[in-house]
Amino acid sequence: MSEDGFNGATPEQWTLYLNQFSKLGEFQSIGKAELQNWKTLSPIDSPSVTYAIYQVPVTFSTGLAHVQLALQSSEDKVEINSIKFLSDILMQ
Repeated sequence: MSEDGFNGATPEQWTLYLNQFSKLGEFQSIGKAELQNWKTLSPIDSPSVTYAIYQVPVTFSTGLAHVQLALQSSEDKVEINSIKFLSDILMQ
């Protein structure tokens, strides 16, 4: 995860996120990542930056969920900008 992404949450928020995530139960399997969207920006006097969003099906003991990864690539470096867990259980 990028430093900005990691530091965007307080330790208390990270604890809350991990407690919520535990509601999904035990990890069982992961499916193939599917590209949802992408774009490349080429600013003048700066390196090009490519942004991509992937969705990955993940099975837990409570059922299917999806992980949405937002990635950023520039100058041979890939960083995770955000991670979203998409599950009905997390909405409860």
